[in-house]
Amino acid sequence: MLEGWPGEALLIKLWDTLADKGIGSLLRPGHERRLGTAKNDVKRDEILIIAQAEKQAEDIKAGRATYIDGKLKHLPPPDSSETESDKSPNPTAMDYIGRAQDIQISETLRKEANVARAIMIAEDALAEDDTPPTDDNIDDDWLFSWQEGAASVSAEELQQLWGKILAGELKEPGTFSFRTLMFMKGLSQKEASLISKIAQFTISNWIASPFIGVMKPKGIDFRDLIHLQEIGILSGVTSSKTAMTFPSSIDDKYFSHIRAHDKVLFLHHDDPSKIADIDACYVTLVGQEVFKLGNFGIDVEYLTLVAKYFIGVGFDVEMADAIGVGNNRFSINSTIKITSDS
Repeated sequence: MLEGWPGEALLIKLWDTLADKGIGSLLRPGHERRLGTAKNDVKRDEILIIAQAEKQAEDIKAGRATYIDGKLKHLPPPDSSETESDKSPNPTAMDYIGRAQDIQISETLRKEANVARAIMIAEDALAEDDTPPTDDNIDDDWLFSWQEGAASVSAEELQQLWGKILAGELKEPGTFSFRTLMFMKGLSQKEASLISKIAQFTISNWIASPFIGVMKPKGIDFRDLIHLQEIGILSGVTSSKTAMTFPSSIDDKYFSHIRAHDKVLFLHHDDPSKIADIDACYVTLVGQEVFKLGNFGIDVEYLTLVAKYFIGVGFDVEMADAIGVGNNRFSINSTIKITSDS
């Protein structure tokens, strides 16, 4: 076995988990060989296997090939010189059955290729992660539900999401709920793009309602927010005002912080009884899990408006870069004081 892979232990657990459940059949023949093969060689072979399966699926669906006795047989192209009288008589029932079987095989190959591509994405996500595997295993029903969802998408953007879901669940089983898997199965590529846009305006698990207008020039209008509420990512978009509150975290004066992806706001006031609040709509539990799939940064213009809002109600506000160090902890860098003129 090769030594020195940062994510070697996680990858071995991934391969063992999938092989044990019979998932990723296109890649399984190379499972044992993986442990003694360089990563780049493994990935090259995986790409070739998937490409071959996709080509076979396409040829079968188009009638250029068929399976006979478990083997793929390529069919000759139609003879353009063939006259109507030369052609075969009307298709028989067996012809229809054979064609139906070919279509089923084509669809199976397509789904297996989709699953294999998602698995490759999971491998890439885990390959450089030196986090030790947990003793917990992925729930069997969850894994089969994941397989069904990953099989159904061919768009690269959606395959990326399914691959990241598998990687995240392998690292920490329970990270993604069955409800989130069901949500992902109905997600369109356009909706995935919209979710990526709105993520830049989420502060922890909420969005500042007074500054929704700043999103419109950046591709998100109020109808988009309503749609995100309808599909279960946001709540409170159309309801009456709901305040997000931030009490002080210390006793002798007011101090609180608000994390926003790669930034953090620090709020200060001399009165420890003062409470910061702002009208907000919320990210649902499903939305919070979906946002874990991306590495988002906060829109700084929007966050600056939020900071100025708190300045306007009497707080001193600083903004800093937030550098994650795991377990929801972070270090800070480049702290600046925000003013009403900033």
